[in-house]
Amino acid sequence: MSSAILGPYDPRDIGAVTIFEDGDCSGASARFYWDPDNEMNGTHYNNEDMMYAGLRNDSMHSLMVPKGYLVELYEHAGFNGRM
Repeated sequence: MSSAILGPYDPRDIGAVTIFEDGDCSGASARFYWDPDNEMNGTHYNNEDMMYAGLRNDSMHSLMVPKGYLVELYEHAGFNGRM
């Protein structure tokens, strides 16, 4: 990393799920925010979005979900496969 900007984060404003490549919420991670302006039920992220955020395919081993939020994970692209 060459620079960073830090600030407060309040999941009550816009929650985010953090996905980690290692167990125990460690290792490489990416954060996925809820979009309150999205007209669909929930904010959808596809495989391309997750890779753009820095996650390798099939690399998730743990996640953090803010209180009051839920996440549905799918085995395959297109929101298909086992949940």
